[in-house]
Amino acid sequence: LELGSPYTSTDAATLKFTQSGDTLYITNSSFATHKLQRFGAYDWTIKPIIFQDGPYLPLNSYKAVGDSSRITLTPSGVGLGTLSTGPNYIVYDATAAPTTNYVRIRTNTAHTYATGDKVVVRAIPGTVEANNGTSTIQASYWSISVVDSTHFDLIGSVFANVITGSTGVVAPALFEMNEAPLNQVPPTFVDARANKLRTFALIKGGIRYWGIITGVQWPSSATYVMYTPLIATTETALWRMQVWNAASGYPSTVCLHQDRLGLAGAPGLPQEIDLSVTGEYENFEPSDPATLQPADSNACQFKLASAQQNPIKWLKSSAQGLLAGSTTTEWQISPNNQAAALTPTNVNAQPTSFFGSADIDAVQAANATLYVQTAYRKVREMNYFFQVGTFRSTDLAELSEHITAPRVLQLAVQKEPYPVVWGTRSDGVLLSMSYNRDEQTIKAGWARHILGGRSDSGGTAPVVNNIGVITASSASFDQLWMTTKRFINGTSVVSIEVMTSPFNDARAQSDAFFLDNGVTFDQPTPITGVTNGTLVAVTAVSHGINNGSSVLITDLVGLNLATTDVDGNTSTSNLVNEKTFVIASSTVNSFYLQDFSGNFISGSSYSSYVSGGRVRKHVTRISGLTWLKNETVGVLADGGIHPDAVVNSAGVLALTYPAAKVQIGYRYNSDGATLRSEAGSADGSATGKLRRITYAAFLLHQCGDFSFGPSFSRLLPCSFQQADANQADTATPLYSGITREGVESTYD
Repeated sequence: LELGSPYTSTDAATLKFTQSGDTLYITNSSFATHKLQRFGAYDWTIKPIIFQDGPYLPLNSYKAVGDSSRITLTPSGVGLGTLSTGPNYIVYDATAAPTTNYVRIRTNTAHTYATGDKVVVRAIPGTVEANNGTSTIQASYWSISVVDSTHFDLIGSVFANVITGSTGVVAPALFEMNEAPLNQVPPTFVDARANKLRTFALIKGGIRYWGIITGVQWPSSATYVMYTPLIATTETALWRMQVWNAASGYPSTVCLHQDRLGLAGAPGLPQEIDLSVTGEYENFEPSDPATLQPADSNACQFKLASAQQNPIKWLKSSAQGLLAGSTTTEWQISPNNQAAALTPTNVNAQPTSFFGSADIDAVQAANATLYVQTAYRKVREMNYFFQVGTFRSTDLAELSEHITAPRVLQLAVQKEPYPVVWGTRSDGVLLSMSYNRDEQTIKAGWARHILGGRSDSGGTAPVVNNIGVITASSASFDQLWMTTKRFINGTSVVSIEVMTSPFNDARAQSDAFFLDNGVTFDQPTPITGVTNGTLVAVTAVSHGINNGSSVLITDLVGLNLATTDVDGNTSTSNLVNEKTFVIASSTVNSFYLQDFSGNFISGSSYSSYVSGGRVRKHVTRISGLTWLKNETVGVLADGGIHPDAVVNSAGVLALTYPAAKVQIGYRYNSDGATLRSEAGSADGSATGKLRRITYAAFLLHQCGDFSFGPSFSRLLPCSFQQADANQADTATPLYSGITREGVESTYD
């Protein structure tokens, strides 16, 4: 299922999420906050959130504290408001364009704008490229660069016409609307207006009324604002705009805490945190509308008190309170009484450390919150220690400083079957950190993962762009998902890949494969009956297997034979399981079994068939591998290591010998190096002593392919490795135990 979104591929790594049931909240400072909702397996939507009743900027402020003196908005009429720009920003001309060819605006009085402010321009008849919605970049507002008290440039405009003495209107981009009226039609993600809807409140008669701005009109030199619900016609100069808009930006981080939705990190309000009404994640009602007094369940709006400009990069909920990471400080936000909950009047924010956070979402593993430090190199564990009554931030990469270079860009946590924190680097390398923490000790081991295949014609390893972890539908393990840049069949592609569950002792050896972009060829036919007389006849409905074909049979219950040796030890064997046969006397729904010498198999000494069983035909050609055209792949054939092969231009793979269950994909190396040996000597440490290693012993578990040596350029295969290139019943078993091997090393 593919669902469109307002984001580009470059935005993906900067998105931050939190989830409540089937609703995923998505933040990015350049986009209005969106929600992805699942109503059924094939019924999903993504849309901007229209927040209810807040949160708001200070009274009569359109951007931030200190700008409230710039404009006054006075409602006049039901559902209408008139914008007075005092002084009146009438455009006299658009001459004297700078060398950048931006349009320069001159006002009749001092404009009081600052560089970076956003304005809306209308009704210039000559230099029409200055009018919003008519320029080459289709701006719904202009960012400006101030020249002096009566001149500023429209950044991004393209200067074309000079009309001296032209008239027009310029005003603050309060509402950030496109020129065309919205007609109150709910926007979709493809509509540029999705980022423009904005909550708005009026206070009159001591009562707050709120609604959503749905359109802007520009008759003459006045602005009219439409909002809902309708309000009375009593005039007032008290109004409030929502905090999130194109002027101050949108939240960049989100979390759920104590049944509230928390949002923070808007660029224009870098230290502000907003928490929704309890239990209503899209309602930010600041107080009772009639009394204007906040209740405990009302929304919380507060700023972190810091001596520096300290933008918030992430929010996470913990048992000790709401945690926040900013560019210089880590914070614990909790009520003054730990037994209470956060309320609008009971908020206490305290710094816990001063390392600072990069603009990467933190993740939570075990009882800790893991975040990336400001320089994108260190991964720190923010953990609460009851012994000292505060949080500590431990450097988890202290013993592996090299592995996070050049920069860590993402983190994701896998809990099952093993606790692993995954990460991506800026050069596209996938990282993992095996992570385990108890009260006294921490275990953190890092590894790089160089994927199989290539990302360009020169053979550079594939590049991992983005990662995420979700729980598999079986709930038995967590899946790592990622988007990966590859070079396949002479073309650069980006593929969406998922890590399957790891091999374990309960799995069949035929599933013991580790391949990238892999696929399993497996076409079993259920067995419904077996006669075990002098001739063994198998019933399998519509099996489609011809006489002379070889087959593999598995998973059958029954047809057992118990034997006792001279010492009284009893063992049980099965007539057909995990063995290969040749088909004879085949009909549509049945066939007989022969050995490879043409002899019919007898089952008269074995017990009766009970249930189950599957039959698989051996094949030598596998088609449909279109995503691996002209690629060299590794192959596991019925649990045995098959020689590497090439998928042809039609997506067909030819096997060297027949197999029934085949795993196909890119090989990749799993390399490791031991620490320097310190075995001791007769007169102290072995460090610095001349030595020569003559043999090595390895304790291995379920291993099929293992090489070792004094360096990666001098590797020798262990003697237990055997490729199964014959039509034997089973592949060489995986090895578990201790193997002792000679080493061709020199004195060093």
